[in-house]
Amino acid sequence: MKRRWQRRLRKPAPPSPEQRLIEVSTRELWQLELWSADGLSAGRVIRLIIEPRLYTVRYLVVYAPAQDRHVPVPATCVQDIGEEGVRCDLALAEIQRLPSLPAEWTRGFEEALHTAAGRTPYWVEEAMFQPPPQSDGP
Repeated sequence: MKRRWQRRLRKPAPPSPEQRLIEVSTRELWQLELWSADGLSAGRVIRLIIEPRLYTVRYLVVYAPAQDRHVPVPATCVQDIGEEGVRCDLALAEIQRLPSLPAEWTRGFEEALHTAAGRTPYWVEEAMFQPPPQSDGP
């Protein structure tokens, strides 16, 4: 009699409705160098922060060895991803001024991060492209 061995993998639990952003790993970007606009290495990409509901990458988490910390870099700062690494449109000094990855992610932290990066937050940009709500009457 033949025995069948089946490997059972647990499916990850879907994010809860109140969990807007989640941190994930990716083989494609893991350990790629993050290059600043002035051509200097800012560190290596170690994780992504995504919005699963929209299948959208919101931030790259970079380990900055010079400062020994994890830095979330807004995805809107990424110009290109290639074999040599990730190209960012922030200068090294600007990346170094970004706040460290917090233990608890909040909208207030995101606002501070976008302000430090000199960027309009993604939710503000996206709201500009959404149709206005329709009224029910004249």
